[in-house]
Amino acid sequence: MNYLSIKYAQCNIRSKKLASRLVSQANFTNEDIVFEIGTGPGLLTMELARYAKKVISFEIDKSIYNKILNRFSGIKNITLLNMDFLDYKIKKEKYHVFANIPFNCTTKIMRKLFFNKNPPDLSYLVMQKEAVYKYTGKPRLTKVSLLFLPGFDVRIIWKFKRTDFFPPPGVDVTMVKIRKRTKSLVKYTDWQIYKKLIDLCFVPGSPNLKRSLKRILGYTQAKTILNRINVPLNTRPNTLRYLQWLKLFYYIKDTIKIK
Repeated sequence: MNYLSIKYAQCNIRSKKLASRLVSQANFTNEDIVFEIGTGPGLLTMELARYAKKVISFEIDKSIYNKILNRFSGIKNITLLNMDFLDYKIKKEKYHVFANIPFNCTTKIMRKLFFNKNPPDLSYLVMQKEAVYKYTGKPRLTKVSLLFLPGFDVRIIWKFKRTDFFPPPGVDVTMVKIRKRTKSLVKYTDWQIYKKLIDLCFVPGSPNLKRSLKRILGYTQAKTILNRINVPLNTRPNTLRYLQWLKLFYYIKDTIKIK
């Protein structure tokens, strides 16, 4: 049966056994509210309903929604919504996310979930591998990862075979676990300075930290700070490890005010 339309193309998990195995790793309980973005054929939805107090599943495609509506009609803890998750107003309540998100909507969905006033405490997302790298900062830091990592711990917990999906995707796919940190690695009062440093270092024409920091600190001070954190002067900003970036930020924060 074809659950896909061209407009809302999504690669769905093929096996009920695999869906069960993935959901069981989340350890959701009967106290948890879980959002699912992209119901698809409903394999993940049914498994989530076995554990969670309430599953709110969003399906934008009207034809898919109509096909599976009757299937879920007798399950009281599943709420199926025929709408775009991006249009949903997230309430001020604790919630988790478990979703096989459409790859062409990854950036918008990640922005809505994690760059808002009420992000989920725990998320399990099936994502394209290249998109995961954008947020983990591995193998290289990105501006997005530097904004994301202070508030969230993210790690890959599953690597799929392309044959795990129908239709098989043309890219490698992983599942990530994203947990909201109990305390941000960057204080709220320091956030504007932190973002300013990112903007200053990740700009065209600044191939290394020496050139970037020289503009705001001067050569001598830039060299001193980089030596303290054992980073060569010709290091590119995106090749730092995240903990090195935090050390750099806190040295600069304590040394100079960036206007």
